[in-house]
Amino acid sequence: MRMTSKASGPEGPLRLGPYWLATRLGSGGQGVVYEAYDEAANRVAVKVLHAYLAGDHPLRRRFAKEARAAERVPPFCTARVLGHDLHGDRPYIVSEFVPGPSLRRAVREGPPLGPEALHRLAVGIATALTAIHEAGVVHRDLKPENVLLGPDGPRVIDFGIARAAGVTTGTTEGLVGTPAYMAPELFSGGQAEPAADVFAWAAVLLFAATGRDAFDGPTPIAVINRLLTHDPDLGALPAGLRELAAAALSKEPAGRPSAQGLLLSLLGGSGTGSALLVGGTRAASGVRPPDSLAAEPALGVVAEQVYAALPPDEREVARDLLLRLVDVRDGEEVARSAALGELVEGRPDAEEARRVLQALDRASLVRLDAGTVTLGKAALLRAWPRLHEWVTSDPESIGRHRRLGEAARRWTANGRLAEDLLRGGALHAALAWTASTRLTLNSLETEFLRRSGADSARQGRRRRLLAGTVAMLLVGALTGGLFAWQQARRSEASDLRLAEQRAQAAARRVALQADALRDSDPVKAMLLSVAAYRIAPVPEARAAVFSALAQQEHRVFKDPALANEGRALSVDGRILVSAGADRVTAYDVGTGKTIRTFTGVGHGPFSAALSPDGDTLALGRNGIHLWSLRTGERLGDGAVVPRRQNAGKGDPSELRFSPGGGYLWAYENRGGPYHALWNVGKRRLEIPPATLPESEILALNAATLGPHDDFGVVAVTDGERPTATLRAFPAGGPVRGMRLPGSLPGRILAFSPDATLAVIADHETGEEKVRLWNLTTGEWGRNLHGPSQDAVFSADGTLLVTYDAGGQGTTVALWRLKDGVRLLDMTVDAAIVGSPRISPDNRTLTLLDETGQVTAYDISRHTRPPDVPDADAENRELDVTGDTLFALAGGVLHRWALPALTETNLKIKPGTNKFEELGMAVSPDGRTLATSVFNASTPKLTLWDIETRRKLGDVTLKEESAENRELRFSPDGRLLALSHSLPSDYTGKGGVEIVDVGRREQVMRFTPVAGGHMSFSADGKTLVTADDGGVDVIDLVEKKVLPRSEGPGTLAKGWMTLAPKGGLAASPYGGRAVALWNTRTWKPTGRLLKLPGNALSGRFSPDGRFLAVSHDTRVTLFDVAGGYQLGAPQVVTVGDAEQGNPVPPVMAFSADGSVLRVLGADGTLHELPLDAGHAAPEVCRRAGRQLTPAEWREHVGGEVPYTKIC
Repeated sequence: MRMTSKASGPEGPLRLGPYWLATRLGSGGQGVVYEAYDEAANRVAVKVLHAYLAGDHPLRRRFAKEARAAERVPPFCTARVLGHDLHGDRPYIVSEFVPGPSLRRAVREGPPLGPEALHRLAVGIATALTAIHEAGVVHRDLKPENVLLGPDGPRVIDFGIARAAGVTTGTTEGLVGTPAYMAPELFSGGQAEPAADVFAWAAVLLFAATGRDAFDGPTPIAVINRLLTHDPDLGALPAGLRELAAAALSKEPAGRPSAQGLLLSLLGGSGTGSALLVGGTRAASGVRPPDSLAAEPALGVVAEQVYAALPPDEREVARDLLLRLVDVRDGEEVARSAALGELVEGRPDAEEARRVLQALDRASLVRLDAGTVTLGKAALLRAWPRLHEWVTSDPESIGRHRRLGEAARRWTANGRLAEDLLRGGALHAALAWTASTRLTLNSLETEFLRRSGADSARQGRRRRLLAGTVAMLLVGALTGGLFAWQQARRSEASDLRLAEQRAQAAARRVALQADALRDSDPVKAMLLSVAAYRIAPVPEARAAVFSALAQQEHRVFKDPALANEGRALSVDGRILVSAGADRVTAYDVGTGKTIRTFTGVGHGPFSAALSPDGDTLALGRNGIHLWSLRTGERLGDGAVVPRRQNAGKGDPSELRFSPGGGYLWAYENRGGPYHALWNVGKRRLEIPPATLPESEILALNAATLGPHDDFGVVAVTDGERPTATLRAFPAGGPVRGMRLPGSLPGRILAFSPDATLAVIADHETGEEKVRLWNLTTGEWGRNLHGPSQDAVFSADGTLLVTYDAGGQGTTVALWRLKDGVRLLDMTVDAAIVGSPRISPDNRTLTLLDETGQVTAYDISRHTRPPDVPDADAENRELDVTGDTLFALAGGVLHRWALPALTETNLKIKPGTNKFEELGMAVSPDGRTLATSVFNASTPKLTLWDIETRRKLGDVTLKEESAENRELRFSPDGRLLALSHSLPSDYTGKGGVEIVDVGRREQVMRFTPVAGGHMSFSADGKTLVTADDGGVDVIDLVEKKVLPRSEGPGTLAKGWMTLAPKGGLAASPYGGRAVALWNTRTWKPTGRLLKLPGNALSGRFSPDGRFLAVSHDTRVTLFDVAGGYQLGAPQVVTVGDAEQGNPVPPVMAFSADGSVLRVLGADGTLHELPLDAGHAAPEVCRRAGRQLTPAEWREHVGGEVPYTKIC
């Protein structure tokens, strides 16, 4: 899908399914490609079949074939397919949006690519073709237009004529492709084989190097003739690529290498499967478009930038103006046009409104045309989350405003007749709404309301005039003083309201500033969040406090020398060293103060590393140069490449000290990956040795040394698999008492500080993971599913960080090695430099990124000892008040009193052996335990008295053998529901058994229904049960299942939870949202609560006001009554160490609803306050200081007096 931007034509649709179309990007023979946004504001590319072709059934089949082919291709240097609708009136395919120009445009408007960029481009396209071919697909239209240069490297797009390998180009579909990039055999009816794409690969590279098509001519026939009879000049390609391109351009398909063979040659012949594709993607990430051709930011990003640049007062004006351009009809927001006068005339801030409109117009967020204003693109309603939140937070207000405006304009158009004014209930409703809304009325609307009120009063006075005349005369003398007193009271009340409004506006403004500073100045962001709440507890301020509580960033420092490239962190992450422009400067990351500076190091650019003791600084530039950070003295230098290579001393792009500081590992691209190990004490190259043949140098892989540099491994690529041997350092020879596995699944990343464990990357199964190997026993340990590019241990060896750094940023996982629990997942936007740093007390994780920013993250909440001592405890269950935790530890029931976590062994052992899978539930009063064994030969339920610890009895069930069993007590504890599903992939085929607990017998059975997650209504009369296919509603009074057509049916899937009060239910909606349902009608309310991850579970507070939703590794809180999110998501849970899947936490609200208690899979208990006043002191504690008067003046201003907030 081409990403060159064109204006969308007026005939284009505004929406396709859940996607809002923004800009027409390009058009081809099949269809049109649009930039679009989904319900969660994600930017995507949508390819839709031309309207006039929608009835062409053969073409529709081919379009569907494209979708199926693209779906099979893994996303390595390709644009991932996200979804499609192939059966609607306008079939479409949704793919990842790649923000960048095509290769043809980049070369046409800029210079041809240099040798290094060509090599990376060759790797990227070969990676894409390898992924495509491994999926059994042939692209068949690879050309410069179908290679996009995104921010993370090249991407191959457009499977418009892709087909399965081995299918001939018969006459049914004609000859398809671009002649200059088609393989010779395709012109003679040959088969569409992967070799044809390899031919195009070489032609694309030649275009990138020269700016000209490899085969050109005045006509298509001339182009084809030249392609069949001539060999192009490959002199513009560097030596390494020239030979590969020559082979790829062979006229005979059998003479061409495979895409995988190309990739192996380009990467130095290492890796298989997904590991090879991952390596190719990383190596290609350096090819990026010139700054002049960088893609426009996403629509929502542009809007947010414009909004943030406005002064605080004008932001409120912008909100008001934009909401006037939106209407809500039948629960759907739509864009509307408005006359300029409607927006501006009669406003007290008219000049401000005109300035804001001009700013929005310049950014194309609105369009001013002949006195009419509209949204620049209707997609802004989804692309900009802030606008969507404004609309959905009070859709009724927007509808009322629209109806008021229409009535006012109709009144004016009809000559301002009295019969068109508001009267009675309509007038009272309008006046009540205007008293509470934040929207500003224009002069016409204000006059319309004033005249309506006056007319209503006049009509009332006429009716009361006669009866009231005498009374008015009687009290006339008395009312003068009373009237004056009332006026004074009204003036005082007006002043109080005005002061309150100003405080609320100031609080919203300060809260907005706090959110904007979280990434750049996290401490000040925390303090401003509390300040906003202290000024006025408006929703925005409350959300800011909760965001501060969730904030992981603890401090941020930015290198003042932005042009420097040589940067390194100390081992503890507290010192940043920056080198460049003939100067070295060391900074204290916490305070930002300069610790040491000296000159004379050269101008760079450098690579840099700091020794473990913090004194020796290594700079890479024409060899390695060592400096003392303490004294500024030069300590020595040396070459990093063998002298016989005649390439100077080497320019390593990456340096890293060994754990003991005795060696430096260096990396450089020398026509392929080059790794070296440099002896710091001897100032010389240790590996590769001088005797190693030239042909074997590039086969060397990274070296990894042990904690004291006394042993280590140097990996060598042998065919497709790395091999490594433990050797002693510095003398060489075997290492006694240690051994490696006979076959390595990947590179050895790190050794533990006690030299007992090796961390080994493993990509053999096609998934990212590392494996732990015990060097002493020679046995495999845990599998840790997650990032696997590199790893680093904490100083005490209890924690491990694994990470992947690439063009799109860095993914970091933090592991507790005692039980293999993943404590933290984190993604940062930039690639990091060096390895992550864990502080000696394991409380802080510090990252240095490629922009020179150092960010310290507070990880103390995750690295503290688990609150539940047995991290392997199963069937964890919180009681309904969140005061007690029950779990099986070692197969025996234990109880913990919260929040003190006082443990009691209840000595109830429900199972008979450790291999049984148990379902378990505890009654609301905490007195009865119910258990059931999955797949038992005789399905039954067992009840236990928790206080007396005796078995109450068994209940034999009538259900078939089942799996995925769940147990749930009714709110009064009288009934117990047990859901189950059949051991198959069919949904909606399970069952629900209802047991009377007092009588200990099964009283109801419902089948077939969704056999999964269950939730009771507060009165116990209704039960909902859900699986991945839909939701069933069971009426327990009538003992029947509501037909799916009358309930949520398949619109709700996965789970549904019912609110104890308020008549609401919640269920997942799509991938990243939760929908609210009316349980009286079983219809959606139209309100969606957006999430940054897939919804896993939900829980309402006792009063139904708050909803907690777990997703990925976090929990997000919503004020359902207020209609807004309570700050940023809180990280509370983790993925399963063995499977890599998120595990829903156990959640329960306290009895008064003031606290949410969450127990993560790692055994850590989190208490999340629902009152911002209770959260503010903890935020102050984390900030560690007070907001100063100077900071108050800068961010709050003088309209609110300074006060100490903490």
